[in-house]
Amino acid sequence: MASKKKKVQYDVVIETMNTSGAGYEGSIFLTVFGKDGSSGELTLSKVKWFREDFTQGGSETISVEGADVGDLYAIRLRVQNDQWKPGMVKVTKQNVAGYFPCYQWVTTDITVREAKATLAFEDNKDLVALRQEEVGKWREILPWHDWESMPSYPDYPDHDALPRDLQFESEKRRDMNDYRKEGVYNFLLQKVVSVFKDIETYYDYTKFFKAGVNDGKVPDVAHRWRTDREFARQFLQGVHPTAIRRVEKTLPKKFPVTDDHVKGSLGRGVTLQQAIDAGHIYMVDCELLVGIPVPEDRYVTPAMALFYVNANDTLVPIAIQLEQEPGPGNPIWTPQDPHQDWLLVKAFLKCADAQIHEIHGHLLHTHLVMEPVMTSLLRNVPRCHPIFKLLIPHMRYTIAINTLGRVTLVGTGGFVDRGMAVGGGGHLDLIRLGYRKFDWRLLNVPHALAKRKVDDAAKLPAYYYRDDSLKLWDAIKTFVKEIVRIYYKGDKQVKQDSELKSWIDDLHTKGLPQHGLPGEVDHNVPKSIDSVADLIEFLTCIVFCCSAQHAAENFGQFDAYSFNPNAPMIMRQPPPTKKGEVTPERVLASLGTVEDSCTQIAATWTLATFSEDEVFLGDYPERHFKEDAAVKAIEGFQAELRRIEAEINERNDGIEVPYIYLKPSRVPNSIAV
Repeated sequence: MASKKKKVQYDVVIETMNTSGAGYEGSIFLTVFGKDGSSGELTLSKVKWFREDFTQGGSETISVEGADVGDLYAIRLRVQNDQWKPGMVKVTKQNVAGYFPCYQWVTTDITVREAKATLAFEDNKDLVALRQEEVGKWREILPWHDWESMPSYPDYPDHDALPRDLQFESEKRRDMNDYRKEGVYNFLLQKVVSVFKDIETYYDYTKFFKAGVNDGKVPDVAHRWRTDREFARQFLQGVHPTAIRRVEKTLPKKFPVTDDHVKGSLGRGVTLQQAIDAGHIYMVDCELLVGIPVPEDRYVTPAMALFYVNANDTLVPIAIQLEQEPGPGNPIWTPQDPHQDWLLVKAFLKCADAQIHEIHGHLLHTHLVMEPVMTSLLRNVPRCHPIFKLLIPHMRYTIAINTLGRVTLVGTGGFVDRGMAVGGGGHLDLIRLGYRKFDWRLLNVPHALAKRKVDDAAKLPAYYYRDDSLKLWDAIKTFVKEIVRIYYKGDKQVKQDSELKSWIDDLHTKGLPQHGLPGEVDHNVPKSIDSVADLIEFLTCIVFCCSAQHAAENFGQFDAYSFNPNAPMIMRQPPPTKKGEVTPERVLASLGTVEDSCTQIAATWTLATFSEDEVFLGDYPERHFKEDAAVKAIEGFQAELRRIEAEINERNDGIEVPYIYLKPSRVPNSIAV
């Protein structure tokens, strides 16, 4: 871009982000680009008490003179020997302002387009070159790593090796470290062992909390966990609400429950087949655990459970089988069996469900599936693209937490190795098996609910995950639709979008690929997107998964798992094979050691606690969109979320155990923990 000789004054307003280390002491060098070329590099300096300073959280106004570039297109910011994080930069020339949403760390230099969102075919060749330069850099610094038949991820060994813009900010890193320290402080074994060395009663589990965690409060579930009603409620309103499905037509042959087994649980005169035909029989099946290895001193079974919606519209368990193959050593257990038998088999079922929840529902279906979405977005779509502007708030810290988690959570010696039955390598097999069965279409909430036949509120009442997730799905889809239709006037423009095409192709072939393994299903990751309707659905799946679905699967972990008897992550004794032999001592011995409880509490406290810099659904402190229509869409989305929150609060006021995990004020924008 050639510079003009005519000089004009540029009034520059620079916001510096209010995050630790974002400020900068020294001169900043600005180049303005426009229709008529470049301003040349201009020096921006602000003298404060004899030093140049761009203060964290501050705003500085500086006037400089440079060559007139005509209409403002872009700016380049350069620093020397330090780093700086600017927010919005406003450049005014002859009473015409341009806005440049930076929101990136400047370690050497960055180029930022004017805030107007554009598609590539709308730009001139100079601006297209800037787009290509940006994504080209990201392709260089974000190479793919193929993770042994699992979703791919950026090829970096640890968090601190990541590009600065993908790392946690200092506040987030401090939070993560503080929570770990707090967990270690509260659960140092010598502190607990000074009170007791072995767990002898269920009351002993409450002593962990009195050591200091959770402000000394024992979780509410500790008072309800034994009841069948609470056991069943958690499959509708707990931390893993996607496991349950309705039984259609007949039970699977591997689970041969008869009328004799359940006659004490069904209503008078109601047969099992009649209850199935009425849509009142539901099932949880942990079949994914078949063949998954566990260490010698740990036990978990691929258990199955049958549930019934009774005449009081309450879900209750009516049968459990601990293995997949029926036989004499694998009886069908029911509430009519001895109390200790039933208590223990329920614990085995919850332990099995915990493995699938943590590794399959939570880790794979949110963290690991969304990470390549963001990676591919950065590699193919520039920041000036409307899709980038829409999605970037929902991708915050996802690559950072996953990179950290591959070391501290699922890496050798991490939480899964120490605290879960499938640790020691079985968890990686479970991820691989889960990915073989992964189907992108199940990220569509209405489709997933219909697939499991749990979408009928009349047949399955009090399924608050379903009710709240549908509300949020509709709100998100409406918002996404409004944004998309601002920039895509029809299907033709979708087909013309070369950057969208590159993103989808990269995601399909490299990020979430088919590995061609035995038993691998079609993942149904789109090969292309050719219509506005398909684009809206695709983006809605991403925003919902990054926000609401992750919140539903993550932030109830402490509530569910901290009181070990409610949902043990490790069983330490073999499962029962004969009725009438279980004693209270055997149940307690099966539930694990003091060390197991310490690990389970500390880990779930860390994972389920909000960070001080959390950004919640609908909050967009970074102003990526400029267009009035987009700003109006954001405001409408925020108003709808407030309405949904009020509805949820009103409902929760009338129920015994409020379902809070999908309240918009408790749903972070992104997968950040």
